[in-house]
Amino acid sequence: MLQSRHYRLRPDRQPPSASALLEGGAAIHLVDPSQDSLALCQARFAETVAPGKHKQFCLFLHSHCQELPQTLNAAIIASGSMQRAQLCQELLSASTTRLLLLEKFLFPRVAEYAQVLDLIRAERVPTYVNQWLATTPSFHKILSNLGISIDLESRSCTRHGPVKMRVWGVGWGLCCNAVHYLEPFQVITGNEHPILSEAAFSPGFVESKRNGYRELLGHLRFNARDGSRLELACEDGPPADFINIEIEHQDNHVHFDFFLDRFECTFHCGGKSWEETLPIPRQSQSTHVILETFLQSSVCGLPDLSTSSAQHLLVLNPFLDHFRKYDPGIGDICPIT
Repeated sequence: MLQSRHYRLRPDRQPPSASALLEGGAAIHLVDPSQDSLALCQARFAETVAPGKHKQFCLFLHSHCQELPQTLNAAIIASGSMQRAQLCQELLSASTTRLLLLEKFLFPRVAEYAQVLDLIRAERVPTYVNQWLATTPSFHKILSNLGISIDLESRSCTRHGPVKMRVWGVGWGLCCNAVHYLEPFQVITGNEHPILSEAAFSPGFVESKRNGYRELLGHLRFNARDGSRLELACEDGPPADFINIEIEHQDNHVHFDFFLDRFECTFHCGGKSWEETLPIPRQSQSTHVILETFLQSSVCGLPDLSTSSAQHLLVLNPFLDHFRKYDPGIGDICPIT
């Protein structure tokens, strides 16, 4: 959390090095019940921050939200999904903040979406979700080559005709990552709420790499009213180094392999064909930009909590229905994160 630039991080997901890139310094407050996690983050912080900047960047470690300052400039909750709704309540009962960023998958229970939305509206806290794909300059360049222009502040799009988008690969996490692709599809289609047209999953489920969570194999299909379509497909097997993505608009087409740090693209646009590699900034290189931009201008290119919640609920219900077929004991908890 940031105070004078106050910042809250969960160390299991985002190291404090991301905030150490902020201009002008920051007091960073990190909350985690695990003393081992706190010690690890303290070590990483010491490695990341140059000795001459230790007075500009201060790290404070806490075991509970109640230990936080009353006023924060920004907060990030990057826990697992099971704890996130409760952490929102604990944070906002302990502190006021100008900005709250949440990781996806947001919450495992349907009821928690309305509960947290009511909470942040009552506290008047601008809250956004880290579905970042559409914010990257490289993704904007891909769309521009296809004849598509998007404005994330107004969530508007300029294009001519429907768009077809397909995402597929092996072991890429259909449950936890579906909303990552729903967000750019919704922006591309003029911020219309997508319609789930088909959800088909392989029998049973697979255990997630994160303890206590699960994943599904299969596919999801979505439509927009203008005829645009999105398909997400995940097959069984060890996760590959990249995910396949195709986007078509009019006579323009791109296929790109989505790696952790780059898009490897093959374009067929305007009667020409070419290959191009476009970089993707890592989270440690982009989190501080999101924070600085919002604190200076109150602008954030990420989806707000209301928009993101609708995207999450669109897939949460079919996921939960499938899990219940094979494990009725899970009740109302969808075991994904």
